[in-house]
Amino acid sequence: MDELALRAEAAALHRALFGREAPEDIARRYVDAHAHALTRVTPEERDWMARSLGSDLEALEIALRGRSPGHVLSRKMRLLAYLCEASPDYYELFVNEEPRRWGALLSLAGHAIRTRLKALKGRLLLKVRGL
Repeated sequence: MDELALRAEAAALHRALFGREAPEDIARRYVDAHAHALTRVTPEERDWMARSLGSDLEALEIALRGRSPGHVLSRKMRLLAYLCEASPDYYELFVNEEPRRWGALLSLAGHAIRTRLKALKGRLLLKVRGL
């Protein structure tokens, strides 16, 4: 894939995972890592990704995770998450150093409900859009 397409992909995936634009260094590292970590992306998978970029990628990934864990979307999201996890700018998103038992339980419950709703939306998107 060309660099512009990969940068657009990194931006869309980052918005889906973190709700904001991808910083330049993350987009650059995604492009660099893609050539090494995702060497088995087929033309069909590239087309699928191109068609999916305007959809709710998080919902699609959750719906696909159970039935097809090696799907191209899951592989690409994992790659981006690994790159972000290794960046100090994302430390607070991945590590909680504050003891807050009740806040954590409420947050976990909220995210469990959100995940179920996203899974339903993802299944619907797969069906309606034919992805």
